[in-house]
Amino acid sequence: MVDVLWAPQTPLALAACVAAGLVYGFAGFGAALVAVPALAALYSPADAVGIFALSALASLVTVVPRAWREADRPAVAQLLVGAAVTLPIGLYVLRTAPTEVLRWAISLVVLGTVAALAAPNERRAGVRMRRCTECPHVMPLHVQVCARCGADLPFPAPAPERAARQERLFES
Repeated sequence: MVDVLWAPQTPLALAACVAAGLVYGFAGFGAALVAVPALAALYSPADAVGIFALSALASLVTVVPRAWREADRPAVAQLLVGAAVTLPIGLYVLRTAPTEVLRWAISLVVLGTVAALAAPNERRAGVRMRRCTECPHVMPLHVQVCARCGADLPFPAPAPERAARQERLFES
């Protein structure tokens, strides 16, 4: 791997890592979506994952102290169990699959993720949803008539968790 770091394409790899860092700095996620496909085009997929992992270690210095205080420990434990189970599988695939297959797989995963993030989604935009009283149709809270069955929908009361969250905000 040392010879990979001094290859002629190193400036392009550094540019990809800087671009990934900018995305991570602005969005808080997505560095791997930028860096790994670019690095996999320059190097083998196995080297790309290794190079990105090394570059991502630098962010641990800034992220871990705050994350350690705010982490949901049971959720983190579940993620660690999942990672411990799937990491050997991923490493096996990374070492044994043909390079071109891995490059296509990385590209398809990235394209699918970008498409999912770019797709309009009212739930992600902060619009509260509700279910029709007559049919199972789900629609935004501001819709007054169900588009599927035509039922007139009553205006719902505020959600208790939202009221409690607003009270906590005003207390602090």
